[in-house]
Amino acid sequence: GVVFCRGPVEGSLRGVFLDAGLTTPVVKSELDCAVPGSPAALRFGEGVPQGCTLAVGLLRGERRCLYISREGQWPSGACWFQDSASNGKASLAKGPQFMSEVEFT
Repeated sequence: GVVFCRGPVEGSLRGVFLDAGLTTPVVKSELDCAVPGSPAALRFGEGVPQGCTLAVGLLRGERRCLYISREGQWPSGACWFQDSASNGKASLAKGPQFMSEVEFT
């Protein structure tokens, strides 16, 4: 399946990285499906064009770590899951519909 996560506004995920060395920002990365033509957008569907929407493909029991620098922030956001079969029919990259989501502040 795929886990989608998004911050509240453009620029809110500055300082969030894909690697522990803090060298690969999540914004405009291969996981950012808000970027048309990105690997994540091509695989899971395009997110909303404003800001950053992460699309993290995961197998059952798999995990993925993201890293926040000391100067970074992720003030609030929402994450939701979509199974592979459902995503293959219609992507929920632009937002959850008829399903539960996790919001955090």
